[in-house]
Amino acid sequence: MQLNKRQKAIEKLQKEGVFDEIDAGILDVVIALNSLGVNTKASCEGHLDWGCANPWIDIDCLKDTSNLEEQAQRFFDTEQFADYWKIIEEASIPHLKEREKLFNLLEEFYKNRPVSYGAQLHVWDFGNNISRLESIDISLQPIRSKKLRQEKLKQYQAEMSAFGKFLQQKITSSCQSKNT
Repeated sequence: MQLNKRQKAIEKLQKEGVFDEIDAGILDVVIALNSLGVNTKASCEGHLDWGCANPWIDIDCLKDTSNLEEQAQRFFDTEQFADYWKIIEEASIPHLKEREKLFNLLEEFYKNRPVSYGAQLHVWDFGNNISRLESIDISLQPIRSKKLRQEKLKQYQAEMSAFGKFLQQKITSSCQSKNT
């Protein structure tokens, strides 16, 4: 892992203001994920008055698979379904590899972490080859009272923050082991 080079690149982007539009409550997690080689696309710290009442981060690979997706559409349009599914699978591989990085980090994070099931972070297919990291039971937020939504938002934000601290420790220990 070329963590030092990646970290320096992230720091340069920070100085250039690339991360200025990222909510302060999720910025550290976004930077840590990128430092560890997980490519983020969009994020939000969660808000009660607009948007989603939960923090989330979208993950995407850097590989452009649009040509494969166009090829797949041509197979679909001509009812060549075996070829269609073969191309769809090929186009999804880089995105699945990106998602796998996050699965591995979450598995390590939750290995000995007691936290309620609903607050746990998970990764799911958000569509268009984008994966979303967020807490499991966020889909229940619209039916909760305002007070409970507020409590849950704080719980979700705390869980995302704890994940960020875990990632930072991982980065620090990796850098320390390289220096010894």
